[in-house]
Amino acid sequence: MTQIVGGMRGPAGNLDAVRVYAEVARRSFLRHSTYRGATVAGAFANTVFGFIKAYIVLAVIAQTGAINGLDRTKAVTFIFVAQGMLMLISAFGSTEVGDRVKDGSIATDLYRPVDFSGYWLAADIGRAGFLAIFRGLPPLLAGALVFPIGLPTATVRWLEFVVCVTMSVALASRWWLIVNLVAFWTVEVRGIRSLGIIVLNFAAGILLPLQFLPKGLRAAAMVTPFAAMLQRPVDLLLGLTSFPVVIAWQGAWLVVMESAVRFELGAAVRKVVIQGG
Repeated sequence: MTQIVGGMRGPAGNLDAVRVYAEVARRSFLRHSTYRGATVAGAFANTVFGFIKAYIVLAVIAQTGAINGLDRTKAVTFIFVAQGMLMLISAFGSTEVGDRVKDGSIATDLYRPVDFSGYWLAADIGRAGFLAIFRGLPPLLAGALVFPIGLPTATVRWLEFVVCVTMSVALASRWWLIVNLVAFWTVEVRGIRSLGIIVLNFAAGILLPLQFLPKGLRAAAMVTPFAAMLQRPVDLLLGLTSFPVVIAWQGAWLVVMESAVRFELGAAVRKVVIQGG
């Protein structure tokens, strides 16, 4: 199996590649905008679970006081911002690439005259652009109607947050490529994908903010790429960390995970395995 990548070279070719990726992102945005019922239902579910988590953290803080910089306002704000980011990082898993490996459609992807990794990154950015608006804002707005929400007023802080969230989408995109490309070597990837969901949800601060974990466990979780996907960007928005620290962690992990994707894909395309026939 031969992978065709890097077919567009030179200044004109690079510009053509950018246009292709932009079109992929645009079409991905439009594709996800067609599922209006699912979007509304998902936003409602994210909001309901946001309220449940908010009452839990408020009950804990009422007994203990502020926890590692999280007071009542910051804790509730963390919960609803995190709920808004769930689908941006595909917190409940991504199956498309694994499914395409299983049914053989991946061959089409590998023969496109654009980089495989870049193609799926562009698709994820387009998807996240839609979900940021229609799945991200509703929980935050609903939470602000009931709870004290403390969001920054400085434009610079919001710009930094947007940059970090974009990096979060890129990191999550790489993670799910790593997980789904395992389908090249297994008959069924669902078990591995489920394990990936559990690890991400715990270490990213989705179940509860990492500030609530014991010191050693919190320190271990904070150095993972999963904390860089959600915990660190939300901490930035709350003023608990700085932009250089967050972007440095995200950038370092993006290099590592992109390298892992390319190594895994390179190993996979050297051999064709036909399952079931």
